[in-house]
Amino acid sequence: LQAVGEAFRIIQRGDADLMLAGGAESKVNPVGISQYKILGALSESPSEDAKLNYRPLDERSQGFVIGEGAGFLVLEEREHALKRGARIYAELVGYGSSSVHGRKTAMEAALKDAGLRAADLRYLQAAGLGLKKEDGLEQQAIYDVFNGAGKDLSVSASKALTGFTGFSAGALDLILSVLALKRQMIPPTLNFSKAEKDWGFQIVKDKAIRKNIPYAMTNASGF
Repeated sequence: LQAVGEAFRIIQRGDADLMLAGGAESKVNPVGISQYKILGALSESPSEDAKLNYRPLDERSQGFVIGEGAGFLVLEEREHALKRGARIYAELVGYGSSSVHGRKTAMEAALKDAGLRAADLRYLQAAGLGLKKEDGLEQQAIYDVFNGAGKDLSVSASKALTGFTGFSAGALDLILSVLALKRQMIPPTLNFSKAEKDWGFQIVKDKAIRKNIPYAMTNASGF
């Protein structure tokens, strides 16, 4: 997702008309798996159904399941895209970044960059790593940024479906957010039942919901 933000800035300052940005990674190998095992990040809880082991944002979350994949987006200066008759799926209007401790800072920076208020946002695709501490910090940051506007905010996380795909995760989530905007439909959070506390915003579960979404935000978080 950082690559997408950098590409956005390059186009903004006029250094390119079109950029291809995203990421790819596979940790489905002995070295990759051992790295995450050393970090204590893997879901190792026995379950009758292995598909239930990955529970982003849920009170029972206890680690992630590894996935692999690639996600790339074409970013293009608006007039350049219109001139060539390109199919435009969404407009990227803001971007924010911070340190691993700056989840709130990054979201506030993205809203400010886009010229939006917290109340303008209707959908947020959470990073939702599926690690209890990380998910708790992200949910707290969302609450802090959208407190008061949260009742109209719908949140979901996709990683229980794809697995945690490392460097491609943010781009894949952004693609899902773009499709949510295009279809005005928010995907559910697989395996989510209940959060540790009431955060004041809706976490979409069980099935996709239709909703008027003028803007969407996508979060990504690294270790």
